[in-house]
Amino acid sequence: MELYKKSIFALMFLTGCLFILDKISLAQSSPEMFITWESSNYAPNNYKGKILPIESSVVSASVLVIDNGKIADLSRAEIRWFSERKLLGSGVGLTGIKFEIPINAISSARIEAEIINYKGGATLEDFIRIPIARPEVVIEASGQLSEKIIIAGINTIKALPYFFNINSLEQLSFTWEANNQEIKEQGKTGETLELDITDGAGNLLNLGVKARNNIKNIEFARSLLNLEIKE
Repeated sequence: MELYKKSIFALMFLTGCLFILDKISLAQSSPEMFITWESSNYAPNNYKGKILPIESSVVSASVLVIDNGKIADLSRAEIRWFSERKLLGSGVGLTGIKFEIPINAISSARIEAEIINYKGGATLEDFIRIPIARPEVVIEASGQLSEKIIIAGINTIKALPYFFNINSLEQLSFTWEANNQEIKEQGKTGETLELDITDGAGNLLNLGVKARNNIKNIEFARSLLNLEIKE
């Protein structure tokens, strides 16, 4: 029994020591700096991923510091922002900034933040790399299209654009093609195509769509879908 009591006491003493050491470690832990970002490029409403910027996109970045488990007050801190090591802006309490992705950016853009003399001590600094995409357009593969099949008759087909520098679909132009021939006479309303297949069962249909930014003509994307026609 005495040995049991000594074991319990030793365990309690060890637990207490670990608790105190943990508190000391927390009190002495270095402040952690985090940079986050978001882009306002276009994406379909059902898109659940991160909306990526492309060339010339405007990105919003923000910074925060976690100090002793709490979000630090940076309202009096001098903060400097850099993109690819070039100064974007600086100011007291400047926890957020907007900047444009360079035209010559290839796969990512570097954004950096510095907090000068944090709490009268050392300067905090951190950086992230923001992935850069290209505009995309996808032919929605729902129903039979998901099996690469198109049925004779009227088919409603929709194009889904991603990451264009636009606010609404009205700022895009869509061109539909069937077997490399532009579809001009059948009903089409921008991203939606009403395609009437009258014959050709057993043949293949090469369906394509091109989306282009009406303001920035160099911003475009194309998608192709090979389909088998069935009755």
